[in-house]
Amino acid sequence: MTEQQIKRIKEIIKDTREAQRGTICKYVRHTIRNHELLIEEVQKLLEERIVSKIFETFEEVEDMRPCMKRPIIVHAKQMKEPFRVDTLEGNYKYGKHGDYLMRGIEGELYICDREIFEKSYDFKD
Repeated sequence: MTEQQIKRIKEIIKDTREAQRGTICKYVRHTIRNHELLIEEVQKLLEERIVSKIFETFEEVEDMRPCMKRPIIVHAKQMKEPFRVDTLEGNYKYGKHGDYLMRGIEGELYICDREIFEKSYDFKD
């Protein structure tokens, strides 16, 4: 067998492997998407059974009255590096450089985005 024939066989093997990988990847992506759609449908069904009303983020809601947040002291520290907090919900939240690590009224730690903190809080002396 000549070197050229060997080279051609190697190219065919490589192309076949890449085609197989592509087919497998497409199948996996398709399967994952089907599972995601199924999960979304199950979540919708559960929501319909659990809650009677779902509000959209900027939906107009009748009979809302103005109110003001109570002046409760919480503690905060601006972080100089990315950080992570284990939340009360049991999952992890990630903070960015410049965000604030805060301690709430129950002693829980949470993250406040820098822009939101600066619009909402003033430090007390």
